[in-house]
Amino acid sequence: MVLNCAIVKQHKDTMNKADKNKSSGHFKIHNVGFYHPAPRQIKCLSYNRRTSKLAVSRDDASIEIWDMQSAVYMEKCILGDPSWSVEALGWLNNRLFSTGLTGELIEWNSKTLKPTPKATLTGNGAGCMDIHNANGCIAIGTNEGYLNTFSVEGDDINPSKPFDQQQGPILCCKYDSTGRFIVTGSTDIIRVWDVTNGQPIYKMSPGRAEKNREINVWSLVVLKDLTIIAGDSRGFITVWNGKNGTHIDSISNALDADVLTVAVNDEENMFCCSGVDPKIKIYAAIEKQDGAPRKWLRNFKRSVHDHDVKALAFVDEKKIISGGVNGYINVSCTTKELSFNQTQYGPFLPEPCAVVAVEARLLLLKYFNYFEVWELGTPNEIIQLSEEDGNQKKFLFMDKNQKSVVQLKNKNGKPITCASISPNGKFLIFSTESKLKLFQLDTQIQTASLAKVKVTSDKFTACAKVLFSSDSKYLFCVKDSGDIEIFSLSYNDDVDFKATVSTEGVIKDTIRLIYLSKCGKYLVCVGTCGTTAVWTNKGNRWSYLKQISKQNCVPTAIAMHSKTNRIVLAFADYKIFEYDLTTDTIVCASDAFLKDKLTRSLKNSTDKAINNILLDENNENVVILQNDSFLFVLEKTKAPTLAKKLKSDQSKDLTSAEHYKLITHMGNYEHFVHMAWLSPSEIVAVVVNPVTLIEQLPPSMVHKLFGVS
Repeated sequence: MVLNCAIVKQHKDTMNKADKNKSSGHFKIHNVGFYHPAPRQIKCLSYNRRTSKLAVSRDDASIEIWDMQSAVYMEKCILGDPSWSVEALGWLNNRLFSTGLTGELIEWNSKTLKPTPKATLTGNGAGCMDIHNANGCIAIGTNEGYLNTFSVEGDDINPSKPFDQQQGPILCCKYDSTGRFIVTGSTDIIRVWDVTNGQPIYKMSPGRAEKNREINVWSLVVLKDLTIIAGDSRGFITVWNGKNGTHIDSISNALDADVLTVAVNDEENMFCCSGVDPKIKIYAAIEKQDGAPRKWLRNFKRSVHDHDVKALAFVDEKKIISGGVNGYINVSCTTKELSFNQTQYGPFLPEPCAVVAVEARLLLLKYFNYFEVWELGTPNEIIQLSEEDGNQKKFLFMDKNQKSVVQLKNKNGKPITCASISPNGKFLIFSTESKLKLFQLDTQIQTASLAKVKVTSDKFTACAKVLFSSDSKYLFCVKDSGDIEIFSLSYNDDVDFKATVSTEGVIKDTIRLIYLSKCGKYLVCVGTCGTTAVWTNKGNRWSYLKQISKQNCVPTAIAMHSKTNRIVLAFADYKIFEYDLTTDTIVCASDAFLKDKLTRSLKNSTDKAINNILLDENNENVVILQNDSFLFVLEKTKAPTLAKKLKSDQSKDLTSAEHYKLITHMGNYEHFVHMAWLSPSEIVAVVVNPVTLIEQLPPSMVHKLFGVS
């Protein structure tokens, strides 16, 4: 099968392609270009080198956890609340802490994703935090000039006596490698504090460029030898000896505007800086033979952002993570030889951002605190593709354009955790952090109407994920505890609680993916820990069936053949396998070189994890994979190797196994948000144009070019 596709910019909803021919594999594709999510700005980053996890805070107080170990994907997301504030993040081993303008130190539960206030700060709102992992200590600087320190012992967080109040807010703070000293930056001054007595032992002034203009020290790092590298509002980098409080060096005009962030690598022979001037400048250390302090020289610069960069972090010696006003997480290289290699991850909400109601031809688009329902257009059927056309792409005009059906906003601006629409388009459901609401949708009249469905069951409470069965008769709600509550639906407003599926003891972490087979017999859950487990329905009673062996990487996408009991899983390392529930075997798997082949043919194509799998009902030998930028079409081919058993005592086996072979690929889309079947011959593709994100951003810094007025 060859998938022919092209993006057409014909107003908002367009149709690609002509009729699907089963033998040639031609499809109609709805290119949905009217999804315009807001660019959620990044405020701070914290990278955990032990676990390869990246914590990201955004301006709506959301916190995202990204897995950077293989292909990068969003593992978890804590949607923000208007009453929250997250100004700084930090990892203490595998525990995540945050602080903000609410004046609290908060720990986040890794399973329920709920905040647990641990301590109240002296000095109200905080803007910076640092954690010393070896000593289990936390330092927080507040806007009133207080430096708060805490020691962590198990679940107990013990506050120390607050340090002497300084004049003005503390803008940044860092421990030294021993944990004996804390260095803070504020207006016109850098201080070195002795942790034992809470007193400043050195005060260093970066100096003013203008007499009446204050200098803010926005960011600093402390090296193992107590060398301090600080960035300030002049665009300067200053280097200090923290052992005696003396000035070592200055890099004037390191940037053309405020230096908002500075980061250093593990070897401490390289640091980078960025800020209001969004260029990332990388400096390398030059050691001197006479024992004099080393000199920092600019190695090169990278221009990967157009707006303010607020946070930087080194992944390793070759990669830097950056983020700022445009909302993108950017991973770029630190060496000139690899300067072409960069990948951006968009500021999108957790998947799924879109849900297709197949029978009703409706599309739900989810935003931060509201969602929209659209009726998809109907194509003109005049143009046909024949066998002779091969890979040619043709476009269909719309006999009936798309139409907005309904928009539903949550009160008080609070975020919508999850939302869905039933396949028949009759039911809408969404959940916030505190409530779960169900509506009946009537689109048969000229103006669509919504009627709230009253549910009396005490099990009908807020959930993290929700989905409908393919026949629209059952509703599955995934709770923060890991339990899955099942309800039956009818059109006379009856919603009855049916069963609870408990994942306790099977999935030890958060449920990341959930999939219900089309027949409604199998329920598959994937945890963030990598466990894939299956439950089966026997006479309206759900029971645990089996666990598919845990792989080295976590599954990032899942699908199931509608006519067989076979599950297709895609992993973060780009391994794909098809698992037969009946025989308990892997009946098809991608070859070991699939990722290398994709990387060679499409630069950076495997940096982003697979987030969706489409299976063709008419051709079970074809699998379509989707990530943020590309489509990959795989086909099964016979291989001489034996099928792999998942259990050593399994008696059944297959005489031969199949491998997935890459047929074709398509890209580069930016950004490919969602893809789903609308009918056996139609696919819905939701694409976000980066221009629509840029248009919503504030103006960026204007650079003067030589010879241009």
